[in-house]
Amino acid sequence: MRESHATVDACPVSRRTVLKSAPAAMVALLPMAAIASPGSPDSELVSAWNAYAAHRRFCETLPVDEMTDEAWEPFDAEKERLEALIDTLPAHTSEGTAVKLRRLLIEYSGKKWVEDAMFYRLPADALARLESDDWRDAMLFRLLCDVEKHDNIQATWGNK
Repeated sequence: MRESHATVDACPVSRRTVLKSAPAAMVALLPMAAIASPGSPDSELVSAWNAYAAHRRFCETLPVDEMTDEAWEPFDAEKERLEALIDTLPAHTSEGTAVKLRRLLIEYSGKKWVEDAMFYRLPADALARLESDDWRDAMLFRLLCDVEKHDNIQATWGNK
């Protein structure tokens, strides 16, 4: 993220504006981080997910209306870098499989509320909402829940 600091300085939004929102966003993110089992072969993949989720949530705190496309470029580049890392690292355990399923559900559904659910926990009616939208989204959600329950992985979802 070092490169983005230099670009943020050059954008019409002050560095102070961007950094001012960071502490509150980061504190809010702490309980949502997935934790890889000690010695897990998927620790790098889980860490990539944590960085991806934190980055996406941080970007939501930025002053979108005040930023130019050029100012967004480093944030988009970091998002794409983390997505590529998640997409290409192999999953060796259920933890890694859960990470890949979360990413797939976000991209496949294309719905903002599903993306928010991945990063902030699903509401109690999430499954019914997914089923009413598209049965394939609901199936991916159920599969993700099954994978997380299988090895007692820290659940991403509000309905554990």
